[in-house]
Amino acid sequence: MNDTDRNETGTGSRRHFDPTDKRHTVELSVKSERAIPAVAEELGITSWILRGWPAGPAP
Repeated sequence: MNDTDRNETGTGSRRHFDPTDKRHTVELSVKSERAIPAVAEELGITSWILRGWPAGPAP
């Protein structure tokens, strides 16, 4: 990682996901009946990110 990949605190940049993407990802996880870590790995996110997304409809 080079300096341009870091924010002011020196950590990596945060990725942002819009509510529609979150809803579709959660639906995929629920409908596939696979474990959250497996779905998260396939999508390139951590299981803790996916666990924190609400399962309800996007506003």
